[in-house]
This record gives sequence, C-alpha cells and structure tokens, in this order.
Amino acid sequence: MKTIYCCLVLCLVKLSESQAAIDSLYQHADKQDKIVLIANLDRRFSWLKNYDGNTYQKAHFWGGRAGLNIKNNFRTGIGYYFLKQRTDNIQTSIRYLGVDVVCNNCFSKRKIDYGVLFFEPIWIQEKYWELSTPVEAGYGYAFTHIYQPIGNSSREVRQEKGSFFPTGASLSLTGRMPYTYQGKPWRWFGLNGSIGYRKILKDNLPNEEFSGMYYSARIVFFLGRFFEDYKIWHHQRSTLKNTP
Repeated sequence: MKTIYCCLVLCLVKLSESQAAIDSLYQHADKQDKIVLIANLDRRFSWLKNYDGNTYQKAHFWGGRAGLNIKNNFRTGIGYYFLKQRTDNIQTSIRYLGVDVVCNNCFSKRKIDYGVLFFEPIWIQEKYWELSTPVEAGYGYAFTHIYQPIGNSSREVRQEKGSFFPTGASLSLTGRMPYTYQGKPWRWFGLNGSIGYRKILKDNLPNEEFSGMYYSARIVFFLGRFFEDYKIWHHQRSTLKNTP
C-alpha cells in the first residue's frame, strides 16, 4: 500500500513539474523577444477618378503582406495589391471612320498591379490592442481599355498603359485576444482597421489619377502565435510521453 501511495505522489509531482514548464512557456510566448514571420491578406477601399476625369468611383484593392516582426518593435516586408474595375457610361473622344467623335456610352476596363516595401513601427502595444503607423513605397503598372458598345457586342477604341511609383502612410489599430494557458485557437486571430493616404510620386498615365485616401477593415492571422502554440503543444506531448 505504501508503494502504491508513493507511486501516486511521484506521478503527481512529475505532472505538476510538466504543467509548470508548459505554463512557463506560455507566459513567455507573448513577449516575442525574437524575430517571427508575419503574413496577412489585405483589402483596401478607396476612390479613384474615372477615365473621363469628372467623376469618382469606389475601388476595392485586394492584396496581402508578408515579412518579419522584429521583437515586437516594428514590422517590415513586402506587399502586393491589384484591382480590376469596369466603369460604364463614360464620355470620351474616339476616332470613328476617320473622324473624331464624342462617345457618351463608352465603358472602360482598368487593371492595376503594384508591389511595395513597407516599414511599420509599433508605437503602443497593450494586452488587447496595438497602434502602429505603416509606411510604404513601391512600383506598379496600370492598363486601361476603352470600348464602344455596338449592338450586343463592343469594339476596343483605345488602350493606355503605363507605370507609376506609389507611396503611402496610414494609422493602424489592431485588436487581439491575450495569451491564455490553454492554447485557444481564437488568439491566433484579431481585427484590424486602418486609414491612410496613397500618393503617386511619378507616373506616365495622362488620364489616370490614383492618389487619394483609403481605409481597410480585415481579420488578421497571427502566424507567430500559431507557430508558438505548435511548439508548446509539441513540447507538451513529448513531456507527457516521457512521464513514467
């Protein structure tokens, strides 16, 4: 009986030591005093001037960012964004049968692609939220095709393409769940909102204007937290397997 009692006590001590080690890992996980990978999808809402130069249209840029989080002091990396947009009933001058005429019901198809390098200092970091100011600069290309409707079909009457150099800065607020000792999956995700301004420094697009305000609202995935949890989970399994 004494032997069984001693074995039970020894097992409890071992389990207690294992749990203490796991808890210690979780307590230090959120400090992130190292370099971790980051990767997130992004969607930006903006307004772009239409080809006719008189009206604006809402535009949705899709893209994503990937890079490194440097000791929770700043993030840096690359990003890519693209836009496909159609605008109906634009007024523009076209050449038809050798004569310049005004088309009142033409439509345009616009495609924009650009990549950026970004730097994002983190100014405030609390338990549930953080405040940062991403800045970026890059290079992009734009294509615009103008079509004239003819019955049930259309014909392309003009094509413009060119490059541009976008820059931008924004104020970003991110909400997140704090670390818990249970390794809950919801702490891998957070909510982010940002508002900023995109400025085109130079371009060779005479009828396009991409500078303007933009805002973003998205769900973020904390890749560093996911890998941290995996390491702790793997350590926990190894510890329990080695427990007699």
